[in-house]
This record gives sequence, C-alpha cells and structure tokens, in this order.
Amino acid sequence: MAKIISASRRTDIPRYYSRFFAERREAGDVEFRNVFGGKSVASLRRKDVHGYLFWTRFAGPFVANLQALREERIPCVFQYTITGYGEDLEPHTPNTGEAIEDFRAVSAILEKPACIQWRYDPLVVSDTYDVGWHLENFARIASGLRGATEVVNTSLIEPYRRTILRVDDATVRYRPIDPNRHKWAARNRPDLLQADESVHRLVSDLYDIADQQRMQLRACSNRELDLPASQCCSAEMFA
Repeated sequence: MAKIISASRRTDIPRYYSRFFAERREAGDVEFRNVFGGKSVASLRRKDVHGYLFWTRFAGPFVANLQALREERIPCVFQYTITGYGEDLEPHTPNTGEAIEDFRAVSAILEKPACIQWRYDPLVVSDTYDVGWHLENFARIASGLRGATEVVNTSLIEPYRRTILRVDDATVRYRPIDPNRHKWAARNRPDLLQADESVHRLVSDLYDIADQQRMQLRACSNRELDLPASQCCSAEMFA
C-alpha cells in the first residue's frame, strides 16, 4: 500500500536536508528511528509513495526537489510555520519578511494554495507577546500571505515539562492543565497561568482577521477553542 511520507516533524528537512532528501529518493529508501527507539526503513520508490507532507519554516534550499516532485506528478503539500516571535523564543528562525516571501514562492510552485497551510503555532500569549502584539503581528503576516494559502492553524502552548523549562517566563498563559496529559505540570507547577477569557477573545479576533484575508483559522488539537478543527495531514490537502 502506498504511503504518505511526513518529512518531518522532527526536523526541518526542506531547510536543512535538501541534499539528503534527494540522495535518499535516488537510493529508493530511507532509514529512520521509530518512536520506540529502534530503526525502521521506509521505501521512497514511486510505487510506494502516495505523496509527501513537508514541515518547514523556510523551504528556499528545497526548490529543486520540489520541482522534481511536481514534474514526476508526486503529490506534495506543506505545513509552513511563520510566527514572528523574537530570538528569545525562536533564535534560529528566518525573519518574517523572508519567510513570507519564501512561503509565496513555494505556493506558486504547488498545484494551488490549498496545498500549503500556514501554521501560526504555538500561540504564546505573555507580557512580552500580549494581545495587542498578536493582533498586529498576525494581521501583518496574514496580509502578506493573502492569496497564497487558504488555511491557518494554531494551538495554545502546551504545559509540558520541557516546554515550561525552556520558555522560563512566568507570564505565559498555557493551555489548561490536564492531570492525565500534563502530569509533571500538575504535580510541580499548578501555579502556571492558563488561557483565560482574554486569550479566547484574541483567538476570535484572529479568526476575523484571517477571514478578511480569505483564510480560515483552525485549531490544532485544541477542542476548547471555538474554531474549526484542523488536520495536519488531510485528504482535503492531497485532493
């Protein structure tokens, strides 16, 4: 059975591993570490691949691969992250202007704008990145991407141990703590600020801004948000 290859939530293959991707496609397979710590092998032969889902923040180095896939009529879609945060949160991210330009270039190569979705994810609301900052930042990016995509996905920052220790900001408003899902936070950080009514109003305002730019804002695995549910790898995109 042909498979969809997700390349990759673990690293930015289009940005950092363009040559590796081309070499493995030519070889016909790729070895990877599975979630249990062992090694697995996936076939990249044409008959075994239905299509590719690429995750990236900058796909400029990947253009030759993308054009080759299009010439071979292999379906490919993108989840492309642009958030606009500063180096305190994202020290190795291209600046927003470059990312918007690159996003539009990728969209122009694909079959249509429905093949690439913008990820404004995660939604980090804090004293530094407050409601006013997000409204201005989101509107600027959405305006720059108008016509290049139809969907924008978002989610609240999750109170995982690794995330909390990395962010190290007591003013961040996290997704509500679920004792079963966020066990470390429930035991050690019950004092964490959680998303309140102001955050939900912000999400509603972001939905309206997206709508003005002919996009639909969707929630990624956040049922508590009053938004349509997103699917990172959907039949809708590959159709």
